[in-house]
Amino acid sequence: MSPSSRGSPPLHNHRCGHGAAGWEERGARPQLHWTVRSGRWTESHYERGVEAYEQAWRTSGTEGLDTLFAEDATYQTAPFEDPFRGLAAISAMWEEERSGPDEAFALRSEVVPVEGDTGVVRVEVRYGEPASQTYRNLWLVRLDDEGRCTSFGEWPFWPPGTEGGFVEGPAPLG
Repeated sequence: MSPSSRGSPPLHNHRCGHGAAGWEERGARPQLHWTVRSGRWTESHYERGVEAYEQAWRTSGTEGLDTLFAEDATYQTAPFEDPFRGLAAISAMWEEERSGPDEAFALRSEVVPVEGDTGVVRVEVRYGEPASQTYRNLWLVRLDDEGRCTSFGEWPFWPPGTEGGFVEGPAPLG
């Protein structure tokens, strides 16, 4: 997040639980989703989606990802990385890359623009307690008519002089 002449815009702090927006109870497992379509997509749809994404990251397993991501979704972890393609590949990456559902982190976000089925979200994540690593990230998110993500792209940044990184994309086919 770069300062502007007006100062930095406020970011939304997320404290998700089973009652958070983006969750609804259906049977034995909670169902995550970016939103329920009600006409055109708005900033609030994407705000609820970020809450659902965070809650999924904090939840054991990957069963709920099928309500966040379409079956044929792509997930690109950095601008020049090949994307993970399909729900199975996204789920495997998701499970491998997090420390677990009890991973200590704080997430703040701000939806920047929304145009049609695409939204951009500015995200700051501080890992550890106390924070030992900070990332600022841009998420480019495209949704289908059911509110599931069909394309998710990350543009991660970390402070100069610190060790940061991103998940390497899968090996290219061919």
